[in-house]
Amino acid sequence: MPRQFLPGESEPWPHLWERFRRHLVDLHYDDLSRWLVEVGIDPHKIYSSQGFMAPRNAAMPFSERLDSSLKNYDSAGMTVEGARPNPGHLGAIIYGQSAMNNIETESGRSLFRVFYDMDPDWGIVEHNTADFRDPPGQLPGYGEAYTSLRELFNFHARVLSPMAWNGSNGEFVGEPGFHAHTAYLNTPLEAATRDFFASMPFCLERHSTGLLVMRGIPVPTAGTKLINKPCCGRIRGAQMAPPQSPIKIDQPARTGD
Repeated sequence: MPRQFLPGESEPWPHLWERFRRHLVDLHYDDLSRWLVEVGIDPHKIYSSQGFMAPRNAAMPFSERLDSSLKNYDSAGMTVEGARPNPGHLGAIIYGQSAMNNIETESGRSLFRVFYDMDPDWGIVEHNTADFRDPPGQLPGYGEAYTSLRELFNFHARVLSPMAWNGSNGEFVGEPGFHAHTAYLNTPLEAATRDFFASMPFCLERHSTGLLVMRGIPVPTAGTKLINKPCCGRIRGAQMAPPQSPIKIDQPARTGD
């Protein structure tokens, strides 16, 4: 194992080691997905679970491809390409600036564009506009939440699952034990989610499972401007390319009401 990680490809052995680890992660997701298919799970309902955090300080953007150059930190073999299972779909864990599609990437494309180009049927399996690396009481506002929802909708995310497992209540922000990145109930994110979908009811329908599903809109092309109008009228300068299947919105049930 290399003693340190340096960017570039000047050191062949560290690069080979990193390629090997990326291969193992890629194979791991493929194996898990294949085993699920073998017991009868529809591959279109299978999503991986890989975190994509915004780089901070001097950290380089994370690798998008299995053959990407070395980074200046130990990436544990994580890549966007390796996180897409075969069969199955790319499932992203995103917090903070990543959830708002506002981070530096290896290719220079937006993060959600990277996801969409890698898998047009990608989804978000864990989502919050707060970042667990920030102070626990730092709760993002309505604008950040709406931006995140707009971006994931524009880039055809098929699944949205807000992070609310242990469910900090937004009414208790600033109190001991509150953690913003686990808060959904009574937060600006919950309000923005409600308003976002209420503003485009003609893009929604009730699925047989009880989930809300979204109809597709065009994926933005380079240079496309986004405007805040409902549904398909929100994109300017893009070709219509509706998804082949609906977007599922996993809305956690309220507790304690």
